[in-house]
Amino acid sequence: GQVPYFGVVGDFVDILKNDVVGGTKAVWMIVQAWGAVTEKEIRFQSYQAIIHGATGIFFWHAGGTWSLVMPDAQNVAQELIDLQLLITAHTIPSSITTTPGIETMVKELNGNYFIITVNRLNTIVNAQFDLASLGITSNGGIGVINEGRYRTMINGVFSDTFSAFDTNIYQI
Repeated sequence: GQVPYFGVVGDFVDILKNDVVGGTKAVWMIVQAWGAVTEKEIRFQSYQAIIHGATGIFFWHAGGTWSLVMPDAQNVAQELIDLQLLITAHTIPSSITTTPGIETMVKELNGNYFIITVNRLNTIVNAQFDLASLGITSNGGIGVINEGRYRTMINGVFSDTFSAFDTNIYQI
């Protein structure tokens, strides 16, 4: 079958937030959790919706494969629950310079910056992030939440490779 293009989830959130409710009401995004969708795709849809301003996530299932998709949707839901303090923390208006196709949201929690990122493209992207807009021009390690790996930051710039529809959360 064809791979669905999930990269438009954020576009739909923008339309709902800006054109439908005019920024005056909460926007819940319905995330596809049916068919041949993978946990990675459910995760991507959820975080892209959050980056674009969704205030709630609802998992939608239609068809007879719920028993196959349910564990993946539950894993993503549990991750969102585990990270709820981060997700609902203060959003820093930022213009982080990054590679086309990569979308970001900066959060501040307990004196730390976190960058929620997604690759909206159905292709590999070698992304670079410049944190100068946050006043960060130092060297150091960047932790990747829930992945047990680190990126090296030099002069406030770090890079990472994203596969199609990848999601990463960095702790500065």
